[in-house]
Amino acid sequence: LKPAPCYIQISRRMAEAPAFIICMTVLTVFALTSNDIRLIATNKSADIVFDVLVLLCLFIFSLEMVICSLGKSDYFLGFFFFLDLFSTISLILDLSWVTDAIASGVSSDGEYSSSNARSAKTARFGARAGRVVRVIRL
Repeated sequence: LKPAPCYIQISRRMAEAPAFIICMTVLTVFALTSNDIRLIATNKSADIVFDVLVLLCLFIFSLEMVICSLGKSDYFLGFFFFLDLFSTISLILDLSWVTDAIASGVSSDGEYSSSNARSAKTARFGARAGRVVRVIRL
């Protein structure tokens, strides 16, 4: 048998490394709690810091998906792949400027809609539920 390419071997070692798993667990817990912490404990001026951290999480979770897709034979297009994909995409709703745009959206008749705010809240709840399942998987 021909040995796996170097990038596959490195991805496999990274995906199984305890330090990588611990780092991803810490980032997942941060992703779950950061929006609540931002809303409870900070002023509006701190939103940019949390937005940058959420964008960093988006990037790192996307990188994790690539590493796991290369390093784990049963990951790509499997259940956990789609769970991670949904969880990663849902982080977009934690960006303050995205949430503000959704919540202050204008309805088709030109008036601000309170249903937009409820929809945004429901979407954030569903996204958070997906990330909780991600923690359980880890």
